[in-house]
Amino acid sequence: GRGWDVVRRTLDELGRPALVALDTLASLSGSGFDENSGQAMSAALAAMRGIVTDYGATVLVAHHPAKHAEGTGGATLRGHSSLFGEVDGVWSMRRHSRDTTTGTLTADVKDGDRVVLGFEWDVETFRLRPSGTVLLTLGAIAETVADLGGSADGDQIVAAFPGRPERTVYQRLSEAIEAGSVERTGKRGAYRY
Repeated sequence: GRGWDVVRRTLDELGRPALVALDTLASLSGSGFDENSGQAMSAALAAMRGIVTDYGATVLVAHHPAKHAEGTGGATLRGHSSLFGEVDGVWSMRRHSRDTTTGTLTADVKDGDRVVLGFEWDVETFRLRPSGTVLLTLGAIAETVADLGGSADGDQIVAAFPGRPERTVYQRLSEAIEAGSVERTGKRGAYRY
């Protein structure tokens, strides 16, 4: 679409920027862009690949999450799954609620651990400040279980990650169990880790 032509003309004028931030994928792809279509998403991905190849730049593209997405990384993206298949990682930023100025920045990097950082948002300057940076990696989950004596319940593990949503901590705990870095014993409702 014309949006991609504008991006390339701008890059020609700027030279060879190291980082190209695009906001948003849908607006650049033009009217009628169907983000659920594999063919339409393929054209958008080809345009981004062309920027990487022709300009040697890293591309950061803003894209909205699906309304009721569950899971991590690509499972949360709106539209065709080929988008996540092509990108190297997904960052998502969420405020804890519309009434607060705190939230989390989550990075799901391909072939890497998930990283979750807490932030505070300054409504005057629109800047983000770290707030009790908490890494929520599989290693951090395993270390927390070991630090709790190797026999902790879920509530104790969740409490070790203040500011992290309970559901997110349990998701990472499940992933640590699947990876074999944490063992679970007991029955549902009375699990020990």
